[in-house]
Amino acid sequence: MVNHFVLKIVIVAFVCFITGALITAIIFRKRAKGSGKYMLRRVLLAYLIGLLLFLGTVTIYLLNYQHPGKQTKEALNGSSLVSVEKTDLGYFLDGPGKDTAFVFYPGEKIACECYVPFLQSVAEGGADVFLLKMPLNLAFLDTNAADKAIEAGAYDNWYIGGHSLGGEAAALYAASSPETVKGVVLVASYPSTQIPEEQKLLSIYGTSDAILDFDEYQSSKSLWPDQSSEYIVSGGNHTGFADCDLLHGDVEGGISPEKQQHLASKTILAFLHPVLASTEPDTEVETPEPIPVEETEQGQENANVQLFANRINDNSSLWDSGRDYEFPEGETEIYTAKGHYNQMRVLSLASQEHSDTVVFYIHGGAYLSDFDNGYYYPAVKQITLKTGYEVIVPQYPLLTGFNFTHAYTLLQSLYYRVVAEYGADHVIVMGDSAGGALAAGLCMQVAENGWEQPSQLVLSSPWVDLMITHPETDKYQELDKDLDAYMLRLYGELWAAGENPSDYHLSPMYGDVTVLRNVTLCYGDSELFTPMLQLFYEKLANKGVSCEQIIGEGMGHNFVITETDSLDDLCARMVNKQNELTSQQTEEQ
Repeated sequence: MVNHFVLKIVIVAFVCFITGALITAIIFRKRAKGSGKYMLRRVLLAYLIGLLLFLGTVTIYLLNYQHPGKQTKEALNGSSLVSVEKTDLGYFLDGPGKDTAFVFYPGEKIACECYVPFLQSVAEGGADVFLLKMPLNLAFLDTNAADKAIEAGAYDNWYIGGHSLGGEAAALYAASSPETVKGVVLVASYPSTQIPEEQKLLSIYGTSDAILDFDEYQSSKSLWPDQSSEYIVSGGNHTGFADCDLLHGDVEGGISPEKQQHLASKTILAFLHPVLASTEPDTEVETPEPIPVEETEQGQENANVQLFANRINDNSSLWDSGRDYEFPEGETEIYTAKGHYNQMRVLSLASQEHSDTVVFYIHGGAYLSDFDNGYYYPAVKQITLKTGYEVIVPQYPLLTGFNFTHAYTLLQSLYYRVVAEYGADHVIVMGDSAGGALAAGLCMQVAENGWEQPSQLVLSSPWVDLMITHPETDKYQELDKDLDAYMLRLYGELWAAGENPSDYHLSPMYGDVTVLRNVTLCYGDSELFTPMLQLFYEKLANKGVSCEQIIGEGMGHNFVITETDSLDDLCARMVNKQNELTSQQTEEQ
């Protein structure tokens, strides 16, 4: 990329000086040929005109750079987890992380601010970010800019990355600093020098990128270290990693820039995770005995309504104090509350003041994404409005700092507390995608502990086989534009933390399904998980488990959560099944 840029400069200079010579020739075309001094003046004038044209052209070129859009203006205000500070170096995104830093070089003629929305998620995930401002918005003019960031920050682990031309500049720095930099992230870019074997490399680009030279990109793979991985954003273009207007020569992507940045930031976090995952919780968490309701302390939010989260504030220190959540402002249709139990934050949502049945909801997101107001809140709100049940959402430990052992310790502790208050027959465990695997695994753990099973287990597109081993996976990968088997397997390896991926905590497909009861399994017929979920349902049915499957025709991953009508139907089924179970219990008594 640098070579291409230099070539463009050379071509522009050549054209300018040729133009200067032509202009000079026109000026002197009617004058007689003079002495050597006369010819020298003509040459000098041609040179001067060419130089002025060149400088003017370069000035216009450099002043015409990409400015940030609306998304950036909001992101510059920071979030509940990340503060954004303007510095002499550019911008510093300070998140909950303490040990890992990520230095980022912006792309050619793109203001560094344009990358704040993209990199904010990286900072939220546990790696503080130094976003560097480059001279004239050209990273190759200061390839050693990372030196200043590294001198300014005290971190154990340093990573560097960049977009487009900035990626090549970042790779040059990484190659010259193997003792300091642990790895490099190339976003729609490629290296021009050999990356040392002691470092690792992540390459990210979009399928609709019309700027990246793919021949050069493929050739550059000979310069990659052995520890290299590649993530291709389906529908992503060259521009979408930054919040700016479409770059010259690029084409519109098949997905929104927000989704492109979200997918890329999750991938970067997984790449950084082996370092971040070394962080352990401050204290061990043990499964406690049930605490009587009258001994709990009522929370302040919706204090007049006795939601579960109001009653469980146990005043323990949170295992992840930097990870917060705020409900949408102005909510009037449902009650909401936040609390925490045994070091884990817990959310409650309810459409009425009292519910004798609760939904214990474990959200998905590839073990990386948190419960959010854009995707999950509307679905959970719809569940409580349609069922009348209170929904309890645990903010369990994520891949950005922990692994499955931490999640299960806290989830089973909370489940025990919920059952102690409501009774197992009035608890519905529900989960989607990665959360669906946790929900099924939790119920198997519950059986192993000798505790009662919930009244229902509702699973939406659960990730029941961590390594996605079904032989027809490639066929369904072509149909699924949202999930990527390669990246999911990478996340899965990190989540497993060296344990056997066939362990039921990681892959409920291989656990003892006979302990489960009243299972509702929902999935689309056109998603990556379709063949494994067909096999999972067959196993449930063959083992005599009471199970109903809902297959969305022409639907993709998690359709029952994202499609309003489908979720309404599922809620009605849950209520009907719960009423039937209650009637059966009454008759038996």
